[in-house]
Amino acid sequence: MIGYIGGNVSMLMALANTYIVDVVEPDQINQAMGKLMAFMYFGIAAGPFCASSLKLPAVKLMQISALLVMCSLVACIFFLPESRSTHLKARSRRMSRNLSVASQSSTNLAVKLAHKSGLGHFVEFFSSLKLLWITEHDSQGKLKLAPRINVLLLVLMNFLVLACAIGSVSCLIMYGVFQFHWDNQVIGQMLSAFMFSKTVALLFINPFLNDKLNKIFVKKLDALDYIDRTNMIICLIFEALTMISAILAGSTNAFYWCSFFSSFGALAGPTFQSALLKYNKNPEKNGEFFGVLAFFTNIVNLSAPALFLTIYSATLEFNPVFVFELAAGVFTFTLVLSFCLKI
Repeated sequence: MIGYIGGNVSMLMALANTYIVDVVEPDQINQAMGKLMAFMYFGIAAGPFCASSLKLPAVKLMQISALLVMCSLVACIFFLPESRSTHLKARSRRMSRNLSVASQSSTNLAVKLAHKSGLGHFVEFFSSLKLLWITEHDSQGKLKLAPRINVLLLVLMNFLVLACAIGSVSCLIMYGVFQFHWDNQVIGQMLSAFMFSKTVALLFINPFLNDKLNKIFVKKLDALDYIDRTNMIICLIFEALTMISAILAGSTNAFYWCSFFSSFGALAGPTFQSALLKYNKNPEKNGEFFGVLAFFTNIVNLSAPALFLTIYSATLEFNPVFVFELAAGVFTFTLVLSFCLKI
């Protein structure tokens, strides 16, 4: 539980994405976020692989893990440069203080009670959800609905993709143990195959694909474009193929096709993040914006595995692949939603 106090990996990735937005050119954000996620997947794959190769006691492995975390902390404190100027930092602090004062002086009785009871920051956090309720007007002062609809659809699509991708992992392992009698070694190899394939896709296929799409479509920096939609369509098709290949797999070797299809699905992460960021018109709110997205990611991390395992357990006797059929259906539904986005 202590590890979750700081927000876990989701919040760490949100902070890293905020740093990327501060230091990377707008047209390179997608690829930069892809590389960040690639190294995260590489670490997820390398950790179990090294642990199984070293064959050390669990206590020793935890000591090594703690040492590596401390090294990362030292590197972050002493060697990671500040991404914003002193002027922008001071301005952000002033805006934060002004917002806090405004909240405390609010005439809303519920807000006043929250601040008096020490829950002011809790209330202010949920007020950040308003960043996803986009309010833009055209030159005539008329509300533009397209940005608001796009952001809400993107949040929903990202939520569904994360839920199916994260929730199905445990079910894939359980199904492999049930159907093909996997042992710990095979499970470790399968997880490594999934994560290494995602790493390769994000490091090499993502830049190549975006380079080709930039030559075909016009890239927009402040709104959704056909490059974003094409990336989403490709990701969602391959995510659905991952589930279909799991349903059709008749052996462990055939199951490795899942890792191949899943590698292209990894492109969804940076695509959704960079597409949503385009609608945040206040750069000083980038950290808050990514914090809101991390909030939804943590909800998925907590609920999706339990939900999918519950469904898998309930349907195991009469249809052990039902949970994969369900995930494939959700990915297909999300694919349909991608055509509802207004460009």
